[in-house]
Amino acid sequence: MADHGLKWDSLVAFDNVAAGHDGVMSDESGSLVIKPCVAAEVKFYELCNAEHPEFAQLMPTFMGSLQRGQSKELQDHLTTAASHSAGNDAIVLPAALETETEVKDTKDVAETNNPLRGKKLDTGLAIVLENVLAGFKKPNFVDVKLGKRLWADDAPPAKRTKLDDVAAQTTSGSLGFRIAGMKVWHPQGSGEYKVFDKFYGRNLTSGNVKDAFSTFLCLDQKTESPELLRDIISNLEEAVGSIEQIIANQESRMYSASLLFVYEGDPRARKEALDSAISRTAQDRDSDGLLDKRLGVTREESEDIDEEDDDDEEDGQADPKLFDIKMIDFAHAQWTPGQGPDENMLVGIRSVRKVLKSLMKQVGRE
Repeated sequence: MADHGLKWDSLVAFDNVAAGHDGVMSDESGSLVIKPCVAAEVKFYELCNAEHPEFAQLMPTFMGSLQRGQSKELQDHLTTAASHSAGNDAIVLPAALETETEVKDTKDVAETNNPLRGKKLDTGLAIVLENVLAGFKKPNFVDVKLGKRLWADDAPPAKRTKLDDVAAQTTSGSLGFRIAGMKVWHPQGSGEYKVFDKFYGRNLTSGNVKDAFSTFLCLDQKTESPELLRDIISNLEEAVGSIEQIIANQESRMYSASLLFVYEGDPRARKEALDSAISRTAQDRDSDGLLDKRLGVTREESEDIDEEDDDDEEDGQADPKLFDIKMIDFAHAQWTPGQGPDENMLVGIRSVRKVLKSLMKQVGRE
């Protein structure tokens, strides 16, 4: 693994990768995650960073990869990390909400108890990424799996049939996207997370899938004014539009990749993020809207303030985060020069934008 400042003795095992269980590990601060993966995903990240910097902006920052069992020293570090994991709450990377390599007709006990478990892989390989949930107090997240077709060219016939059946019976077929999993913070009482597994998403229809985004954005809590909510949803839709534009201008094929939406679920932290955005917008420019687009997620939109943000972080005063959006899950992704843009993914992205626009109109009528 390249030296990116990651120290083995600071790793914390979330779901005990060293012991052979599912899940990911993280550094002690929680800013990095180490996710089991296949070699193709590592290669795709490496190629994006080297040759496709615009698309790399849409992905979690890639730090490198780890190969378990390369040496006794490495194995000892993993074992030590695992021994320190007792009592730690698992923060599972949302990319692992649903693995299309194992489509099942019924829930098994393990999946019912832990629908956000890590990928069930035994490759001995892991990828090191930024933790997209870092910086949020109580992150809500939703994994939106893209595409009407979910299988790659090398998929065997049986797998193609299974995934085609899943698409035909869900919004993957009708809209080109499906809710693969969601987790939402409910602050009432002592506070707890509500988990929506992949079966929740499979039961949604084109008529009610908007309800999932409403739940994700805590619209039922009515903690923000309709004007603010419209601006929040507008910023989300514009951010997805930026992603659409980048993908439409490149030639690739990405099967079962996802859009990961993250949103601050804690009402107080959400208010802090909104107040900060409104204040900064007022300082920087006159605007009819209440939110600056800099709360969007692509690095392209935030390049002008990177230096300012770095100074804030050094002072321990980083601005609170309201939302983030990343592209994730690249086990079946490749660049395909000469084949044109990935219309399979673009159908889903455009449908997500339409749903967000519809939700914005709904908020305006309430």
